[in-house]
Amino acid sequence: MMKLTRRYFLQGIGASAVLGTLTGLAPTKALAMNSYGANTSLLAKRAGTIKYSSCLRNCADRCLMKFSVQNGRMTYVRGADEQYKTGSCPCVKGLTYVEYTYAPDRILHPMVRVGEKGSHKWRRITWEEAWDILIKKTNEVIEQYGSEAILPYSYSGNYGAIGMRGADRFFNRIGSSILDRLVCTEAGVWGYGSVQGTTDGPDPETIPNCDCYVSWGFNETVSNVHGIKLINEARDKGAKVLAVNPNRTPICSQADIYLQPKPSTDAWVATGVMKYLIAHDMIDHDFLKNCCIGADQAIAKVNSVDWKDIERVTGLTQKQK
Repeated sequence: MMKLTRRYFLQGIGASAVLGTLTGLAPTKALAMNSYGANTSLLAKRAGTIKYSSCLRNCADRCLMKFSVQNGRMTYVRGADEQYKTGSCPCVKGLTYVEYTYAPDRILHPMVRVGEKGSHKWRRITWEEAWDILIKKTNEVIEQYGSEAILPYSYSGNYGAIGMRGADRFFNRIGSSILDRLVCTEAGVWGYGSVQGTTDGPDPETIPNCDCYVSWGFNETVSNVHGIKLINEARDKGAKVLAVNPNRTPICSQADIYLQPKPSTDAWVATGVMKYLIAHDMIDHDFLKNCCIGADQAIAKVNSVDWKDIERVTGLTQKQK
């Protein structure tokens, strides 16, 4: 009898994995409902009445979703292909509506803390008790400090009309302080505006028609899942993908050209790109003349930077740029 060793066992697993991978690449007709080992219980959840709804989670893309409903309970969710731009590829937040809605630890009733703050000790109370506590505390604050001592601090979270704006009339009625809603996207708006002058960008649906897609410091597989489909369509038409990122994201691994500079040195990478464009007269002189302020000074500043310094700081070579 052959002696089983750890090395032999691992070699066997490796060979099996390779064989499984190769057989998985073999062209064949997939019939999920009839395939051996199909999860019939999971597939059954896709049946039922189809209900349409928009995803209102905090990203503003408004994916159109299709929900399977059985006996008044949501059982399965998918993107609606009818909405080409986003519906056919919802993100993880959208695809987990069933788990989110029916999560066993989801809070569905009022709770009041019974221990010290941070002790995580809570007691369930009725809605009537909850309203009594809120009304009493609100009146105490107004009587002692004035109504402006109450600040309704919130932002979006969920883009439903009730969740976002439903309480505005109440807080206006009691005369509370008004929150200048700069707690979320406004930082990005100001950041983009200071660099690019605007937060506006091209229509994502123009991506499939581009000749070159540049992913710069971006991880589309996390923060732009809808763009992956459009990028792949562009690649199918022959477009090239360029990626600049200290982290090797999935897009970077698939890019035709990938630059991996040292963290926080992408401004130097951009300077190298500008030096190349200027040196080869690949800039739009009319645009710089009519639409830009200080273009001559910027060009002079770029030209004053030495290639050796760019290579030293970024860790990239001039040939790569």
